[in-house]
Amino acid sequence: MKKYIIITLLLSLSLTISTCTESDFTDNNSAEKTEVTLNITTSSPTLVGNATSKSIETRTASQTLTANENKISNIWVFQYEYNQSTPLSSTLVEVPRYYSLSAGATSQSILLQTSKATQYQIVVVANTNSSTWASDIAKGSALSSLYSKTTTYANEAAMYGNGNENLLMMGTGTPGLISSQTNVNVALNRLLAKITFTFKIPDALNLSVTNVGIYNVPNIIKCGAPGSSDIYPSSGFNTAVYSEIAVTAGTKTATYTWYVPENQQGIITNSSANTKNDLAPQNAMFIRLYGDFKDNGNSYVFTVYPGMNETNDFNIRRNYNYTVNLDINSVNLSDARVDASPANCFVVTQNSTIRFNPYNRTESGGGFKYSDYVNKSNITKTISYVKILWQTGNGTSLAIGNNSANNLVYMLDDKIYVKSGNINGNAVIAGYNSSNQILWSWHIWVNNKKPANVANAVKYMTYKWDATGIYTNQLVQGHSFMSCNLGAEDSQFQSLTSYGLYYQWGRKDPFPGANKLVLDPSAESGSLSDFDYISANILAVYDNNGALIDMPSTVGNSTSVFKAVSTSPTVGTIAYATQNPTTFICATSIPGNSDETFLLNYGDWYYGLNDRLWGGIPYSEATVKYTAPDGTLLANNGATSKSIFDPCPAGWMLPPADAYMIFTQTGLAAGGIDNLNVVSATRYGYTYYVGGWKTAPTSYFPFNGTRMFSGLITRPAICGVYRTSAATPSDNRVYTLHCHNWDTDAMVNPWSGPGDRYSYRANGAPIRCILINE
Repeated sequence: MKKYIIITLLLSLSLTISTCTESDFTDNNSAEKTEVTLNITTSSPTLVGNATSKSIETRTASQTLTANENKISNIWVFQYEYNQSTPLSSTLVEVPRYYSLSAGATSQSILLQTSKATQYQIVVVANTNSSTWASDIAKGSALSSLYSKTTTYANEAAMYGNGNENLLMMGTGTPGLISSQTNVNVALNRLLAKITFTFKIPDALNLSVTNVGIYNVPNIIKCGAPGSSDIYPSSGFNTAVYSEIAVTAGTKTATYTWYVPENQQGIITNSSANTKNDLAPQNAMFIRLYGDFKDNGNSYVFTVYPGMNETNDFNIRRNYNYTVNLDINSVNLSDARVDASPANCFVVTQNSTIRFNPYNRTESGGGFKYSDYVNKSNITKTISYVKILWQTGNGTSLAIGNNSANNLVYMLDDKIYVKSGNINGNAVIAGYNSSNQILWSWHIWVNNKKPANVANAVKYMTYKWDATGIYTNQLVQGHSFMSCNLGAEDSQFQSLTSYGLYYQWGRKDPFPGANKLVLDPSAESGSLSDFDYISANILAVYDNNGALIDMPSTVGNSTSVFKAVSTSPTVGTIAYATQNPTTFICATSIPGNSDETFLLNYGDWYYGLNDRLWGGIPYSEATVKYTAPDGTLLANNGATSKSIFDPCPAGWMLPPADAYMIFTQTGLAAGGIDNLNVVSATRYGYTYYVGGWKTAPTSYFPFNGTRMFSGLITRPAICGVYRTSAATPSDNRVYTLHCHNWDTDAMVNPWSGPGDRYSYRANGAPIRCILINE
């Protein structure tokens, strides 16, 4: 149960400002001026956490910076001739002046216009940290001009003074006469709200928190406060202002503090805390905690909306403290504050239910915005209904089941619900708009072995490398591999159930895997190792109603659910791929021909060039590069931030280019069992050592073949190809692990001539995800 304590900030801690520098302005005002003393009062609330850290990742509960919360580094002074009947029309009589305060200043004399009959009002704005901030406020302007002035912030560091560690404040003195030796008192209020968030998890609950964040934070501050019933702002939200905070593994309690611009989104009619989230206005500010639940291997997100109460208030006001305590005693989907963590893949156990918010995505890798594709504020991008596109099964049982009654996959209160079936398997569900156009689709991975459970991950080492070489005698910690391929039922040795699914590079949606083994060693090349992508050669798939999807032909077939089409300027686009998640986009001008001579667009399904689809950067932007003796070009251009097109579950992402270096003695291509870091050689896959050279732990990588750029399947049980997020510098290809039962290329890179055709982006290949937070 979360708990809010609302504290209105009280005025205290008198500061008398002195030893300051006044900005020079041209002012021809000939009115009499008198020297007065300006006294400023600031509030002093209890501070929990480091409110002014330059890096939010280092904010901890043990750091208290009360002095910075009250710090005044500089002020702007405005003098208005007071209009009692309409105060906002009061007139500015002096050019505003900027004072930079020296450290420890306690008093300051300033010149103000005086009159025995005229009442004046003094307004002070503190901590703008800019001597030009008020240059657009002209003498003679009304007080309303200052109140309507806004300041825009690019990020959280700017909100905390860009290194000055201060907070924007503003205060208005009491109107009155000003005469010689008068003390002018101004009480400053912070133009920000303070949010203090604490979570607590009992030791017995196997929930590991991975991230905490605050969202829907405006990037603007207006000097004048909105009315108590106003909705403000209606726009001006910038996700770059506040970012997620990585939480150290095993943390059971922590406190975080943020200072944020006010965000008033109103009060609704509601009396239950359990339904507050479902009724939240679109722009309301919220806090999210992400965690992995080890009991079932699923990832969850806990969402709370701070405000004056737990039920119906969505107003975050300036100069207020909002303390939110989240005590998590169980993972209960009956609570509307608990959802599956957002991703393109959801891992669920058999006979279970998940719920997720299809409008909630925060990934930033590659620079893509999810709201460009799914957005509640745009009717054409709003989801009207969901259904199953395909699901695997055995003829009796299905990964999900017969959804003809919309009772297994459905949408309710802007959230999607999925009830899994009673076998391990895979499904893809899609969200449609009112025009029956697919807006987005998600992979549902039913697996009782809990492959996304962090406890099942396998830590790997890799070789140290830099711009001068690969140092195979120096190991560095890599990440952790998922225990099996994405979409696999298990990691069983020499079994079809370990194969997993096929992915074209840069696309988020999977294609069903092969159901075929090349058992004859003489068929390791040529037509005997290639198969049509038809029902006989792939896993059995079923539709929304549980009916078998027959695929008599896919290549060039315009009606098949899993048709393959040639890329073009209209087909090879993100929009087309998103709206057609079961269509394989070939990189060939002649369907069915796998000869590189006929390839279009350098073997890419995407028509053009985009190295950022899976979150990485172009090779040209990498900061560390190495050219190996065999011509391999290594670069640190893999993803550091997950893309919205990354196919992995929450908490996991695609591996970088150097993830597989430990698989060979050189870190590059190697042949012969003595040069491969394997337990033993087999026809169906390798069990690689990943802890070092011939050093445990180990991880099994099956040879599950490839769906080639032509749409055909080639070499299952002969060839293994595994994706990374990194693009190569030439020929529009990608870094790829390529392995056979006689060799391993740990980092396939285009060679001279036709190169290795398995590194083409249009190929469909399996994925082995890695943990993000380690």
